[in-house]
Amino acid sequence: MVVTDIIINEIMYQPIEGNEYIEIYNRSTHPIDFEGWQINEWEIPSIILNPEDYLVLCKDYQDLIAYYGNISGEVKELNTITLKNTGDTIRLISKDGFIFDEVIYEGDNTERGRSLERVNPDIPSDVQDNWGECLNDAGGTPGERN
Repeated sequence: MVVTDIIINEIMYQPIEGNEYIEIYNRSTHPIDFEGWQINEWEIPSIILNPEDYLVLCKDYQDLIAYYGNISGEVKELNTITLKNTGDTIRLISKDGFIFDEVIYEGDNTERGRSLERVNPDIPSDVQDNWGECLNDAGGTPGERN
């Protein structure tokens, strides 16, 4: 798999507190319009993401902010999002059906309350050693560099 301009960068699939989220990173030099894009079957709210910015998709904005505090990246509610604790495949799909990124995770990839983070945004998603458990005390870094 090649590394595209837009990547899945962090996944919180089994939080203790807060809520599940998926973080997307624009690693390109141009803005990306997410109108019509999807994460699996969930439609991403329309937003233009600037270069080197993060988009955090979560179930409940207030809950996410209450747990992590102020988040510098863009945060959008996607209240239909449900991530499996046992493992799943997450696909980032453009409006024309192109799969920009795909991450397969197993339920035992992280300890409960810790997100699964991409180590290097320039390495493809299918390289298992490029993913690891978040070491931050909060258990995740939504909207921030991993």
